[in-house]
Amino acid sequence: MIAAIALLASIGAVMISASARRDSRTQLLTDIRQRWEELGNDWSTALLLWDGGRTYYSDAPVGERQRVAALVDRYEDPDAHTTDPLFSIRAETAGVRRVSRFFAYAADAVLRGRLGINDVYAVFGPDVARHHQAALWIAGRESLHAGRATFYDVRSRYPEWAVTADNIPESGFYDEQEAVVLLLWLCAGVQSRRGDSSAHLILERARYFRRSGEWRRVASSMWRLSLSRGQVPWRPVLQFCLRSAASIPPSAATAPAAEPLFNPEHQLVANARLRRQIRSRH
Repeated sequence: MIAAIALLASIGAVMISASARRDSRTQLLTDIRQRWEELGNDWSTALLLWDGGRTYYSDAPVGERQRVAALVDRYEDPDAHTTDPLFSIRAETAGVRRVSRFFAYAADAVLRGRLGINDVYAVFGPDVARHHQAALWIAGRESLHAGRATFYDVRSRYPEWAVTADNIPESGFYDEQEAVVLLLWLCAGVQSRRGDSSAHLILERARYFRRSGEWRRVASSMWRLSLSRGQVPWRPVLQFCLRSAASIPPSAATAPAAEPLFNPEHQLVANARLRRQIRSRH
């Protein structure tokens, strides 16, 4: 009888603990969603700053677009500065660093197991994953003047701005930066797995992830980031997301798109067919 009572008490304690964890997770997710909505204007402005004030995909109002465009034009003319340009640009672009610190907050919640990556993706949506390169710049990992070319080729059109703009993100918080980079690639993996973007864009990102060596660096950082937070480094769900970011899952390949990936005449398909023929001969 006593053993039965003890068993029931243990079961009740486990259920109460599980309920408390669910409540805590729900509260944290609500908090993150609310804070992200509050940072909507900062995010939209950050996208404009990254692409020289001309990007179509920012939701910034017309007035903010004009302000950022004027800012870019001003920094293209070194003689127009009345103060130290680096001091001035930091004062005018604090929203970029607010977004980066928020990304770090969300990444820490995922690494500590307080939220799942699917929870965070549900908040950020495909918008952040689509602007992967811009988000890496916000985190201080991607360079405008020395990194990959942007859609509007800022470093060619606005070379002075590209150099100056690389001083906007905070690049000295190394643990936070690694955590944000991991979060962004995890979101890319979720987007790829769901087919939540055009297949050719997912393919281009996956190819860069594999060939640049970024895949190995991010996978290695996940172990260090997990251990530094007292978590088990073996994270199957997160590792699966990273593998998804480095490949083209069937859901992405078969998703509707303006440029279908598996067009029989597509060069990528022709190259794959040729490789299969070569392997079959050996």
